[in-house]
Amino acid sequence: MARERVAVLHCPATASDDAVRDAVFRAADLVGESVRRGLSGKRRILIKANMGTGDLRTHAGRQVALSDVGVVRATVALIREFHAGELLLGDATTGDSAHRLWDALGYGAALAPYDVTPVDLKDGPYVEVPVPGGGLLHSHYWLAQTYADADAIVSCAKLKAHLSTGSTGSLKNLFGLLPTLHYGSPRRYLHAPIRLPRAIVDCGLLNPPALCVIDGLVGQLDREWGGPPIQTDTLILGTNTVATDATAMRVQGMDPTADYGTWPFYFDSNPLNLAREMGLGPVEAEGIEVVGDGIAGVRRPFTVDRDRSDERDRLRREVAQQALVFHDRRGEFLDGYAGQIIALSGGKVVEAHAAMADFGARGDAGAADGRRQGILLKGVVPTTEEREHLALYEPIAHGPAFTSA
Repeated sequence: MARERVAVLHCPATASDDAVRDAVFRAADLVGESVRRGLSGKRRILIKANMGTGDLRTHAGRQVALSDVGVVRATVALIREFHAGELLLGDATTGDSAHRLWDALGYGAALAPYDVTPVDLKDGPYVEVPVPGGGLLHSHYWLAQTYADADAIVSCAKLKAHLSTGSTGSLKNLFGLLPTLHYGSPRRYLHAPIRLPRAIVDCGLLNPPALCVIDGLVGQLDREWGGPPIQTDTLILGTNTVATDATAMRVQGMDPTADYGTWPFYFDSNPLNLAREMGLGPVEAEGIEVVGDGIAGVRRPFTVDRDRSDERDRLRREVAQQALVFHDRRGEFLDGYAGQIIALSGGKVVEAHAAMADFGARGDAGAADGRRQGILLKGVVPTTEEREHLALYEPIAHGPAFTSA
């Protein structure tokens, strides 16, 4: 079986935008025919940039947390080599407007020659989109009609650490497609133990990216927002999201084949392993052909600001237990809370609202003895309308406890 090809190039953060463009084009040439094949003959292409918040810090003249204008411009120019149709670019932002960030990041002026339309993917109208194959966490997701109408997705991601998934990348970047109206801000309904890595995989299954470009001119340590910069002088490009991200993790000094309980996966499962199991691509080095300058010459060790924690594992298992409580007592909850979203903890409803916007900051509930308890948010619908695969919680709820090394 042919290996997935991923280009890794050294490109100084201090290089000109024209030099960045040349590097992206060279990376595409090295990856080969799959780039043209994924972009040609499309009617509407949507670029999902990493522009989810107003974290507009720069280092060495490049964005720290958001997709840098030079990399975005280069990606757009590459797409225009193969695609003359409609081209959209945006994000489902949290706490900001994609249109404001479009201007603040300099996208408007840089992309003016390429006929690109900015979109905010948290804006409606919305449609419920089925996940091909039934999905890993949910069978359907609410998404903007703008997304649903696209026949190809390009992920223009940022090389960052992530508290919950270890690393960001082209696959995690797709999680930002989900509208906050339905899932809360910052997507609290899904940004939770057990759900998060599986929802990320579902986002990849919905419409696997035709092109993945990871901006590693400047990266970010420790966390996805507000972490310190690290000048990585790197561009990563591929056409398979899992292979591209596994390569990016190796650049970050991480093992993309590791999983829950092993650094950096102290929050939950490694989404790349889950994605590989769902057929989205290879994680093992043997299944990936790295071309260009290679990993060794650009590797920089990243840090993730999360420690291994027995308490966090207990809370995770308690969340799974609450999913089973809901499954067993659905009729009872329907009697009192049909159509609402409930917060379940310790087998009790501790909060209930009509919409995710009515919930406060995410967190854990407290027991009468002061001990923290895992909390599950759950939409109360009859079995015929259920979109979540509740069976996946069973082995986690009753599985072995996480034990400190």
